[in-house]
Amino acid sequence: MKREAMWAPASGTGLESLRLERDGNSWVADGIILGLRDGRPFRCIYQLTCDRAWNVRQVSIDIPGGEPAVLRLRADGKGGWETALGEPQNDLAGALTVDLSATPFTNTLEIRRLRLEPGQAQDVVAAHVDIPSLALRPARQRYTCLAAATATTPGRYRYEDSSGFAAELTVDADGLVIDYPGQFARAWADAATDGGGAAPGIEPGLDDPKG
Repeated sequence: MKREAMWAPASGTGLESLRLERDGNSWVADGIILGLRDGRPFRCIYQLTCDRAWNVRQVSIDIPGGEPAVLRLRADGKGGWETALGEPQNDLAGALTVDLSATPFTNTLEIRRLRLEPGQAQDVVAAHVDIPSLALRPARQRYTCLAAATATTPGRYRYEDSSGFAAELTVDADGLVIDYPGQFARAWADAATDGGGAAPGIEPGLDDPKG
């Protein structure tokens, strides 16, 4: 199983290319983001590894020419985090996911992990990474499933954070964002998968054990 997609910011200049695929019992996402911050271009190369239940286990981010230029994190899938050198990140305790500021893809991680039915909502804690500064902090967020996705009809999720920001996301049958109003719009994507065993609110696809 493999998915590929591209997004552009709703305003300004930029583009992201993502490849998501299964590697054994893990999900691996590789992305490249080109963007502008304060009138200066940046490049972000990231790889996120999740376990089968979509808990983030490894985070690798490179910002060529950045200061700092590299972020490496490991997670135990139970809310514990540390750097690649084994330094505990106690501020992130309880976070099961990561939120990269420059991509809509990390919303997919929670949509897949939470498996919400229409009408259900869940509060979460994410390890938020600002791109390109790589500033790291815990972020309290809330996801509400408004409508289930099907093979022909997008799903809808309400995203909220502790700052008061809220947006209604539309997603395809695999939970990949189609539109994030005011933030990102999908520029291209391959076809959604059609395997079995999907999460509630999502058509069969990425959770197919045979995918």
